[in-house]
Amino acid sequence: MTSLRWLALVPCFAAALGCSHAQTLLNAGARGGGASSVRPRPPTLLRTDVRLSARPTEQQLAAYYCAERVRVPALVSPCRVFGPIPTRDNLQFTFSVDLTLRNDNSIPLPTAEAMLAFTAFPQRSDSQALGALCVSLRDRDSVSDAPNGCRDTGDGIRTMADFGGAAARFLFNAATGQTRVSDVRIRTIPPGEEIHVVVSLGLDPETTLRLLGTASGTALDALQRGQQPHFEIPYALEGSLWVEVENFGRFAVSIPRNEGRFDLAAAVSAEVSGRATP
Repeated sequence: MTSLRWLALVPCFAAALGCSHAQTLLNAGARGGGASSVRPRPPTLLRTDVRLSARPTEQQLAAYYCAERVRVPALVSPCRVFGPIPTRDNLQFTFSVDLTLRNDNSIPLPTAEAMLAFTAFPQRSDSQALGALCVSLRDRDSVSDAPNGCRDTGDGIRTMADFGGAAARFLFNAATGQTRVSDVRIRTIPPGEEIHVVVSLGLDPETTLRLLGTASGTALDALQRGQQPHFEIPYALEGSLWVEVENFGRFAVSIPRNEGRFDLAAAVSAEVSGRATP
């Protein structure tokens, strides 16, 4: 369990809190008085951005699907115009979820876990198009999987139990490397401030390619004519984020359902912002 006494040290260099101020807050909580004697409010979710960070090119996808679907002799095949056939290892889809949170309390809020549920082609009824993942935000140096977490209930809070039908391997944690020292503040929301929590996620290539190939049937007809089809992946994303404060326990903020689409013709680093569904 993350301790506020430990957090009194970290904000000194990572969350722009003076040590004396952090210690004052802790002493007030220990006496049961002051602002910390009142149960803190959950953080306020100000914005959810979804950014496609890596994806195959449309030409690679055309070469892949053309090899699968166009059954003509190789010497006359229109597939040659799309170049070499990529392997599935070269057809990776990854994206980042950037949550902007504000802490309206007078004490810091240590983040604990985030649960994210991603649905590709939400207009379809394919259960394999849904993936759900719980990640731990406790470690200052990484975002790690938390398979037994994200199960604390609350008013209007979605938990992993709400997505029991999600495909096991469709959504996975794609975070790599170490967090920079300047990003340590992400793990704690200082009082009266805003922070960004970023989680990198990946989609299982096999499932994504199957869904994309099925949903893009009309576009793929262009392959027979040697023409480049256009690919998009509509999506919906929702979830919850938990904080944990000593003496007050865990409480969460809901991540409302966001809908958008990944345009695979756009630049790899182009940002695709989700929009909250009313």
